[in-house]
Amino acid sequence: MIKILFVCLGNICRSPMAEFMMKQMVTEKGVADQFEIASAATEDYNEIAHEALDYRAADMLRQMKVPYTQHYSCQIRKSDYAKFGQHLIQPTNSIAFIFKSFYFA
Repeated sequence: MIKILFVCLGNICRSPMAEFMMKQMVTEKGVADQFEIASAATEDYNEIAHEALDYRAADMLRQMKVPYTQHYSCQIRKSDYAKFGQHLIQPTNSIAFIFKSFYFA
């Protein structure tokens, strides 16, 4: 099983869009059962506020005909770092957070 976690600052735009686009791609290729794909935030403020997928991100996914489900922001946890083999991090300044919090902790 290939496990991919998309990470961005707030987990309401970039990383969930990447998550849904990747899920669509593996489904279209017929290999969705070989993947576990998720997304998370480096910051916790959207999770605390129970923020959903940003309406602009949802509009873009609809325009691109990318299927998506209800999504609420969640912050990356140490267990996520251990669980997912691939971490795709946007923007690059979030890499420092990941390394500081999980890799060098």
